[in-house]
Amino acid sequence: MDSANYSRYAAPLSHTHRDIDQIGNVGYYGSDEANSDGWYKIYSGTLTGHADRVARLSIVRGYGRGHGIVLFHLRCDNSSSIKIHDLLWETRYKFDENHIAIKTNKNEYGIYVYQNSVQWGRIKVRVLESCGTSSNWTMTISNNSTKESSFTPTATGKDGSTVAKANEADTLTETVWTDVPETNISPRYGKNIKYL
Repeated sequence: MDSANYSRYAAPLSHTHRDIDQIGNVGYYGSDEANSDGWYKIYSGTLTGHADRVARLSIVRGYGRGHGIVLFHLRCDNSSSIKIHDLLWETRYKFDENHIAIKTNKNEYGIYVYQNSVQWGRIKVRVLESCGTSSNWTMTISNNSTKESSFTPTATGKDGSTVAKANEADTLTETVWTDVPETNISPRYGKNIKYL
């Protein structure tokens, strides 16, 4: 790179950057007050006909007490009931599977997050992407510091394939060390090779 082609690769001094908080709608949930552990509503909506909603959310708990990415997919099978196709953690750290939930009532739904820290910070949720088949739906969220007084979810989160495979690695156990048959061993590596 030299003065002849530098401007093709480097941004000019006058360019502007977008702050990460300008990308994707953001909301904060929970409270710094004592006894703030509980369920907080992130979003609620209504589906009719055969509409559906799909969104991916980034979730970060304050004080470094957890983060993850969740995908949900809802579909209205008719004008009065909603089917939950997916509620999956694509990544998850220090959140339990069931710390994200959906509650449905006929054709209404709500997305909820569980704050299990009694007094340490809020949960930040960012909408990474959202779409719907029947309309140009955009998920817009806002802050909520009021926890649910009583809450029974219709469905709670499950680990998606990436998280599930990582969890499988945590549960591997050693089998029995077995000698490799001599016919499969090159003489230069010796004959004392074993495998699990």
